[in-house]
Amino acid sequence: MTRPEEAGDDDREQASLERALRLAVAVGPLGDVTPDTRRRIFHASMLCDYAAGAIINGSGPDAVPFGLIVRGRLREFVSGEPERQQTVAYIGAGAVFGSSTLFGRPRLLDMESLTPVRLVRFSLDAFMRLLPGHPDLARAIARQLAHDQHAALAELRGSAFASMRQRVGRHLLMRAEVDGETVQLTQKQLAQAVGTVREVVGRVLAELESDGLVHRESGGFITLDRDRLRAEVGTPPV
Repeated sequence: MTRPEEAGDDDREQASLERALRLAVAVGPLGDVTPDTRRRIFHASMLCDYAAGAIINGSGPDAVPFGLIVRGRLREFVSGEPERQQTVAYIGAGAVFGSSTLFGRPRLLDMESLTPVRLVRFSLDAFMRLLPGHPDLARAIARQLAHDQHAALAELRGSAFASMRQRVGRHLLMRAEVDGETVQLTQKQLAQAVGTVREVVGRVLAELESDGLVHRESGGFITLDRDRLRAEVGTPPV
């Protein structure tokens, strides 16, 4: 399991944290929280860096159950039997994850870093002490919980009754939000992401390519016709 890398001495870490947070909070749910409230939150927080490809667990001794993405992109997923996964969402700078842990709910999602990632690990105790006296923070958490619920239900609706072709198409569109028109995924990675096996994904990709919705190249590169793919499978949740 990959552990957080050291971020330097206290002074340099704090200065780096403050610079990065100013950028991240501007685009996330904490953007409307007062500067004083933010200072109180981040005073009790820890900065963590991960290399690309790291698995960041939502529970367990090395877990990061509740935090803010300062830089980079991650894939949130649930795991079932060995080698079986289902991607739930892609998230980036400014996103707050694990808000439900504030209320005693375990975090059921793990994350994989798609790029080098910097996270802020929030202190649950510090948040709980601040919530009663800081309505701006309570509103921000409520908005985040509402967003998380909507995204989860939208993804459930989009996958529970969808064909495998639609599920693969939706996942390719989700990944394109990170990579652009051309995504890089092996058949094994794509199979893990949609909860199936490599052979099934291979057949689906061949069908999509035959219909002109994707074009495959060596190295796992897949170029999408996003407009046509959206018309067939719908728009994935944001």
